[in-house]
Amino acid sequence: MGQSRGLGIGLIGFGAAATGLARGFAQQGVPVAVYCNGPHNHPPYTPEFQRKVREAGATLVDSLEALGAASDIVFSCVIYTVAEETARQMAPHIQQGALFADINNAPPAVKQRAQNALGGHGEYVDVGVLDNISAQGPRILVVVAGPGAQRFADMMKPYGMTADVVGDEPGQ
Repeated sequence: MGQSRGLGIGLIGFGAAATGLARGFAQQGVPVAVYCNGPHNHPPYTPEFQRKVREAGATLVDSLEALGAASDIVFSCVIYTVAEETARQMAPHIQQGALFADINNAPPAVKQRAQNALGGHGEYVDVGVLDNISAQGPRILVVVAGPGAQRFADMMKPYGMTADVVGDEPGQ
């Protein structure tokens, strides 16, 4: 993981927020892997979707296992109705010591269930985005909570993210 190859970012989903993150991290030389399994974009990916991801500077992967292998931080950029299930599906594929950063706008109870769904795999971070992530990428202001919040804040600072740690429990 991170020590030998540098920071690796994984994105689950590829809407406006994930696209902004991909562009911003890629412009700073950070490798970005993307996995989607939504109603419109899922393996096998269409040529149009492959081009969109490539233009953002990211690499598509066909499985959560491949995403986990490439990622020190996995950003869950899905709609809140699938946040808990996304965490559950990602759990067995998160590397030891990796962070799971949940950036969807979900109620506190959903965030808590998503953390529980990880089952101790990786460290959960509840990320509340306070800026225009689609335009600014990682150079944004966020509030973070959860077991991995301080480490997330420290890891993101060099990439222009200002993270205000508000607590150890998701949903704070």
